[in-house]
Amino acid sequence: MSEMYKLINLLIKTHIPFEVVEDNFFEKITPHIYYPCAEEPKCSIVCHEFSYGGRVGRLEIMGLSQYFTTDGVPMEDDVIGWLDAEKVFDAIFSDYHSDKE
Repeated sequence: MSEMYKLINLLIKTHIPFEVVEDNFFEKITPHIYYPCAEEPKCSIVCHEFSYGGRVGRLEIMGLSQYFTTDGVPMEDDVIGWLDAEKVFDAIFSDYHSDKE
């Protein structure tokens, strides 16, 4: 199963809101995940030939960079690539539950 579909399954299983839109990247349809929704996303996740890590099936996320660190230092980039489903899910899960507090 691809990282994109692993992430979708994790979000479904935990009842975290998200929306999937099928995008056309250079005449190839690929899913694009928006959390919590496409109209007002906190982040978007893609995996395609031109995304960071997409050629090897890894995910690229834009947004929620505060949940990612390099050597313990929060990342400041808007776009972070080469991620697996679990890392992206952990960021979304943390953000979703921070809103509940």
